[in-house]
Amino acid sequence: MWDPQQHYPCKLCGGKAQWFNIRFLYMKTGVLELLLCLVVFTNCSSSKQELPGGIGHYSKDVFENEYFSSGNFRDESVDSVESGVWMISGLTTPVVLYGNYANGLPSGDWKLVINDQVLSSLWSRYEIAAKKCSFSLPFQYRENKLDSNYFKLLTNNDSIGNVSIIIGVDGIPNKELNLPVFVENFEVNLRKQHYSFSKRSRELETSGEHYFFNEYSLKDTMSKTYELYHFFGYTPSKKHFLELMLFHNGPKKELVEIVYSMFSMNFYIDNERFFNPFVKKGT
Repeated sequence: MWDPQQHYPCKLCGGKAQWFNIRFLYMKTGVLELLLCLVVFTNCSSSKQELPGGIGHYSKDVFENEYFSSGNFRDESVDSVESGVWMISGLTTPVVLYGNYANGLPSGDWKLVINDQVLSSLWSRYEIAAKKCSFSLPFQYRENKLDSNYFKLLTNNDSIGNVSIIIGVDGIPNKELNLPVFVENFEVNLRKQHYSFSKRSRELETSGEHYFFNEYSLKDTMSKTYELYHFFGYTPSKKHFLELMLFHNGPKKELVEIVYSMFSMNFYIDNERFFNPFVKKGT
């Protein structure tokens, strides 16, 4: 998962610094020294590193946190498939991420700067062959097939506690899905499992597509608390209805949110990106 690091090597621009805007300069000096390659520089000398649009990219995750990113897309892909080294700076939260993408998926060592700490995690590509799904996670998991449409991924990590991810893939035609009934049935099942809960609901729109995200705070009969994230909608082609759920019992909720954001923003099915987080400036 995320482990403390003492060094933050710069690989962008072949070791040459490039402009990158950090909005949260109130971080302690010790952390800023570790972010040598993230401090403001100008005049990148390599034309091959010039970014589409000249400066970078704006994005918004499922929690509606906003980011400014520096990096390149693969072959100007309409799905905004990230490739190579990227740096991501939070515009609404004090966080910076730095690492590599391989065909749109986080890959290898990623650095995270949060709460005056520099942390490291190792991301790997995974697949569910039966549903042609591909995604990336910073931990190993045990896969459990629940039925023909649902798969459960389980892990127990020392740093974040118990995490369960459930991936649901179905071919429900758009006209047949009654969203209020769908959500109501989901919550009925939570109550049947003896959870009480509060929730925050969001409707997200990106690239003309609509998605829905419910964030639940759960409590069981023993008054133990849990977090449940439920993100769902249709793929842009409307061929698949997808649910991405994460159930968390443990510390460091902010780290789990980052993992879930990266997981859900970079999830592919049948080579199609489910949710494209990139937005135009001002939207």
